[in-house]
Amino acid sequence: MNFPLVTVQIPTYNQKHYIKEAIDSVCSQSYNNVEIIVSDDCSPYDINEYLKDFVCKQNFKLIANKVNLGRVKNYRNTLYNHVKGKYFVNLDGDDYFIDSSFLEYAVNILEEYEKNYKPVVFEYNHNVQKIKDIVGEYIVIDENSILIDGIRYFQNLHKINEFTHASCIFKTETAKSIGFYSIDSLCSDFDSACRILLEGSIIVSSAKVAEWRIHENNASWSLNTEQYFSEKKSIKNIIDSAKGKVKPVDLLPLEKALNFGLYYKTLSLFENDKNYKEQIKFILFNSKVNFLYFKAIARFMINKMVK
Repeated sequence: MNFPLVTVQIPTYNQKHYIKEAIDSVCSQSYNNVEIIVSDDCSPYDINEYLKDFVCKQNFKLIANKVNLGRVKNYRNTLYNHVKGKYFVNLDGDDYFIDSSFLEYAVNILEEYEKNYKPVVFEYNHNVQKIKDIVGEYIVIDENSILIDGIRYFQNLHKINEFTHASCIFKTETAKSIGFYSIDSLCSDFDSACRILLEGSIIVSSAKVAEWRIHENNASWSLNTEQYFSEKKSIKNIIDSAKGKVKPVDLLPLEKALNFGLYYKTLSLFENDKNYKEQIKFILFNSKVNFLYFKAIARFMINKMVK
């Protein structure tokens, strides 16, 4: 059995209260061949001083950006210019691993199935029984995990609707070849994870291995009208990447589901909740009006009344 290098990149900005817990959770992994890269995006404190206890470790690398790149560009810069592992995981600086066998279990399976099935991503934290029922065809690895053709999984994304960035381990070479983190949007991670499915197979597991910390500073919770068009661009990127590999009739349900999700999120996550009427007007006047918009608006209004 090979033990290839795995890189855990930890992009961070002003996460002083969380970053050490994130690093410690990687250091606690049972898999030994791990490279840790913390890429600090100009935090307002001395990151070198704050992480001095980690800097001396052999497998630890700290990158202090001289200028603020922004969340997605920091992801991309770290991956393309610093990651050396055959596989990599992106662990945001405010999240952490909760399963010490996370990397070891995933790498062992990825290596075992590489020759015959070419897996390009291993995703944890899934309802495996639900996925079995949806996709129909799969290979059982053990009681917790299955392997699925990536295109088959892609075609059913709108039904599966499960993804946690920190719970995914990607094949680095493939990720770089398809332009991971190429669009500066809130769902750039999901965009990338969708497109890599078209390059090989996926392994999914029911184990929960990472904790996504929810707080008021999460980028994922700050969608506004300025970001709307970036999200639309990400959706187009996902759909365009599948053309020629997935039949148009199979792409349409996914495209509808992604657009509906964006319309609803734009309504519900507006910076000033009292201005949701402005959000409705924004969507109607900046998009081709169809049933999905009215469906999203109706659901949003019903939820407002229930609250």
